Amino acid sequence: MNKETLNAIASDVFLQAEQGLAVELDPELADAMGAFAEDAVSLADLAEDEASGTTHEED
Repeated sequence: MNKETLNAIASDVFLQAEQGLAVELDPELADAMGAFAEDAVSLADLAEDEASGTTHEED
């Protein structure tokens, strides 16, 4: 999906949601619009913890 199409869909979704309407989206489209946050640990997080001396014990 190109950027123009995605922007047009996002604008339509925003206008409908702003009016209080429930907007159903395909999961792939919702993901492309940023609906699903990535919450996995990144390498930067690990490096920051290592540098600060933070340790994580397994439960």
